[in-house]
Amino acid sequence: ATDEVPEADRLALVRGAYAGAVADVDVVPRPDNPLRWHGAARRLSGLGIVQMQCSAAATTRRPATGDDLILSIVIAGALRLRANGRETAVRPGQAIVTRARDAVSTDCDADTRLIELRLPLHVLTPPGGGLVAVLGIAIPAAEPISLLTTYTDALLASQGLEQPESLGLAVAHVREIVDLIFGLGRGAGRVVKPR
Repeated sequence: ATDEVPEADRLALVRGAYAGAVADVDVVPRPDNPLRWHGAARRLSGLGIVQMQCSAAATTRRPATGDDLILSIVIAGALRLRANGRETAVRPGQAIVTRARDAVSTDCDADTRLIELRLPLHVLTPPGGGLVAVLGIAIPAAEPISLLTTYTDALLASQGLEQPESLGLAVAHVREIVDLIFGLGRGAGRVVKPR
């Protein structure tokens, strides 16, 4: 949490937490709102996690190398994400997928709660429509997000998950839930006609 840290050191704390788990970011708090950040970050084999609640701020994520994906999940508040010439509003119960290699900027409202996951593309199963079908769209996924929250809480708290077998199983389940969200994303925006 940044509350115990002098205001001048808060940006470095947040950047360091993010860089160690998900991506290099620049954070710019709104002028009328000093930076507040409560969260946790962890890097595991094949999974980076950041879970946070923050004051209103803008972020810019620098492109990384490789084929990793970043899944941003809104638990509370609102997020506006810009990538590849597209702007998307993401609300509670929704997720959005971006490539780690893409430059991304976001604006989040005060007290927005987010989970961000970084996963290698090769461990995921893109839906039949391919990865392009889910990039940059708000994916409604309340139930899978509820499951992910449970897993990320446990992985960040390390409650009984220090043995390699337990960690591996939890990470595999997170990947399966992300696959489910991708599948939901393939259908996002379509109107399903009743039979």
